[in-house]
Amino acid sequence: MSDTPSLIRKLVIRLLGLVLVLPVVLVTGYWAMFAVILLPGMIYNGFNDPWDYQLNRVGLAIVVVIGLFGVNTGIKLYRHFLRSNRAPEWIGSAWAGLGCGTVANLAIMCWFPGSPWFMVFLGWPLLGCAVFALLLLQSTRGTQTSASLKA
Repeated sequence: MSDTPSLIRKLVIRLLGLVLVLPVVLVTGYWAMFAVILLPGMIYNGFNDPWDYQLNRVGLAIVVVIGLFGVNTGIKLYRHFLRSNRAPEWIGSAWAGLGCGTVANLAIMCWFPGSPWFMVFLGWPLLGCAVFALLLLQSTRGTQTSASLKA
């Protein structure tokens, strides 16, 4: 089995990048920059606010950080699977990043309930996590079968 992806697989992964990765990166980048600018002022100006407000702000900061880790993992997986069919050497970090992205997305969905269209908009990154998880599972299955054939 060749390590280089076929032309059709590359086209599908590029389409995945155009439909899933690019919009998620653009929206996440905008809102993360907004949160990074806004959160310090909210914490400093609301220093005398009750503890539950302060904990919500700290929780939002944590969700932003782990969400950015998940988006970074998605970008790295996209680049990796454009070049290779095999699982990356950093597969543990990839699973952790996908998990962080999923947890951050679900936390934001629970934190900001809204209309069904808003939930579809927020569910878009979850679809990306699921697709990259399937690609990771497929790549690890391929390396396990090739390793068992060599033995």
